Amino acid sequence: MMELQVIWLIRLVVACVLCLCIFIRSASSATEGFKSIACCADSDYTDLLTTLNYTTDYHWYSDKRGCRQIPDIVLSHRSNENVRMFDIDEGKRFGVTELGEVRSSRLQDFEIEGVFKATKDYIDFCVLKEDVNPFISQLELRPLPEEYLHDFDTSVLKLISRNNLCGTKDEIRFPVDQNDRIWKATSTSSSALPLSSNVSSVDLKGSVTPPLEVLQTALTHPEQLVFIHDDLETDDYEYSVFLYFHELNSTLKAGERVFDIYLNNEIKKAGFDVLEGGSKYNYTVLNISANGSLNITLVKASGSKFGPFLNAYEILQARPWIDESNQTDLVVIQKMREELLLQNQDNEALKSWSGDP
Repeated sequence: MMELQVIWLIRLVVACVLCLCIFIRSASSATEGFKSIACCADSDYTDLLTTLNYTTDYHWYSDKRGCRQIPDIVLSHRSNENVRMFDIDEGKRFGVTELGEVRSSRLQDFEIEGVFKATKDYIDFCVLKEDVNPFISQLELRPLPEEYLHDFDTSVLKLISRNNLCGTKDEIRFPVDQNDRIWKATSTSSSALPLSSNVSSVDLKGSVTPPLEVLQTALTHPEQLVFIHDDLETDDYEYSVFLYFHELNSTLKAGERVFDIYLNNEIKKAGFDVLEGGSKYNYTVLNISANGSLNITLVKASGSKFGPFLNAYEILQARPWIDESNQTDLVVIQKMREELLLQNQDNEALKSWSGDP
């Protein structure tokens, strides 16, 4: 069994109530605790790009009638080319934490990622039918550094954006990133200037630090950098913004590149100097309440010789964790489920039900 206070990442690719129970193992080796499920895959397999092992979902659902192939335009960069569609009745939300909605008209909705603190040795993942039947291609569970939930211990964080600025690869993930976070290359804007350096080592601070390959590129501007995200949900949410800096100009000294950091025109850090502590690397985590849009602005400070820069950043949305079923009630209901299964061994619905009401 695992130590319970561990932070986990769950990533859904392409997404009555239907639930899947995934048991969690503690993380000790590079991939210990990784759980990767490929829906409708013919058999277990190893992803050639990431070297990660994927398990077919036939262990849970043996019926192949719901299997479909993914159109090439949707997720051609993923290892599994199939989705499983669930023909279920419409359900209601109760006792669950909603991570997000999948809209077939928005390709960016086809991957949903969340961060949560494990309090048990398993997690129930559910999909709920709205206008169309729900569907899943892959489901991935990864251990993450505790720093992600530093101010949101009782929340679930939904990933909004994870950016590798001026990156040369479309995506960077495992084995380059040992936590298998997916860093997506962000193209250079017309006003920003690219920076790059073949640095071979970094004096890293904090376990949330991006891999070295992400820190080898950056964007800069003589006066200010602006990153606009104007497609957020219109409801008020708290957001956590992780900003990562690695100075790529080896000739600079402390005090020569100083800038102020704003979120939605609210100053969050004044006179930020990456080199001030003697290291070329630094990162900061900023929180803000927002609805509809979130702007990250870095502005050259008065008296600074050089303008701001940024290597990478992440934006996560905090969602309230809804209390789950009482553990005592759950044990009773799971015992009832076992008794029902003995009398109804061919009942597929009972087989797929984890027992959590």
